[in-house]
Amino acid sequence: MFEDKSDPVYTLVERAYVRMQAGDILVMCMEQGDPTPIQRMVESLIVAGPQNLVALREIIAELNTRKSQLHNDFHEILDDLDGSLIKMGVSKSTAQQINPLDIEPERFMLLLFEEGMEQEMERLECLRFLENSQEMIESVLKNISLLEDLETYLNDWLWGLIYQTTRDELSEALINTPKSRYPH
Repeated sequence: MFEDKSDPVYTLVERAYVRMQAGDILVMCMEQGDPTPIQRMVESLIVAGPQNLVALREIIAELNTRKSQLHNDFHEILDDLDGSLIKMGVSKSTAQQINPLDIEPERFMLLLFEEGMEQEMERLECLRFLENSQEMIESVLKNISLLEDLETYLNDWLWGLIYQTTRDELSEALINTPKSRYPH
């Protein structure tokens, strides 16, 4: 796919296309919860040979961009949860001590009651918001985990191609070196 081209604009467009295609496929992987689509793309690049090192690097760069976005989404969900709970009448200190990843509904409802929220409807509204936040967090964390596994997979292939390229270049250099340079 990538060859040494003298036209840098062509290479830039090619790289942008690979990144866009990788981004679309990564979204598909996250929606399906399955790494197979990107693995197919990578394997087709690997079969084509070491000239696709740049393409693999572009895929890894796109993956890292997506992973960074997911980390930002995670923190945004936590901030939204804190802000919403505070708006619903929970104190800032209590809202910030709630860990949505491991708090049980009964404990949460008790915490709200101890906070002074006596109306059950208000507590149930807070609970629904917490449960929605938990679902979003679980989804984001699942996708981060998938992308981290894919990052390991891609880096393994990248290093394999780098090794192959280096070995091929070294072998070619040794074959083309005059024998007179080596003492017997």
